[in-house]
Amino acid sequence: MSNFTDVRYWMHVAGQECVALTAPHVPDKDTVKLRISLMKEELKELETALNEGDIIETADGIADLLVVTYGTSVACGVNADTVFTEVMQSNFTKFLPDGSALLRSDGKVLKGPDFRKPNIRKALRFT
Repeated sequence: MSNFTDVRYWMHVAGQECVALTAPHVPDKDTVKLRISLMKEELKELETALNEGDIIETADGIADLLVVTYGTSVACGVNADTVFTEVMQSNFTKFLPDGSALLRSDGKVLKGPDFRKPNIRKALRFT
């Protein structure tokens, strides 16, 4: 199984909405409000753990944020595994021809000349 399928199964058992992967969409306003609230809550807990230098709570916070992020993809009917794969393939095209990365002053990897935008429509099977 994958993180996505594990969270999808967990949400099904918990009685939460699991949208068919054949119909990706933005859910109703109440579900959107819940998903955003959960992500903010978990991000705040992660930020606290990082600022306190607590690696145990940091690891827990990372995992909790992943769970609510995957849960949001389930609620939207978006297979996060296929979208993630497409985005990572695109991210690798950011590298320069010599294999190095162009970095912004804060360490963010910038787009190189061979950058290819991710084809999210394809990952969602909208093509």
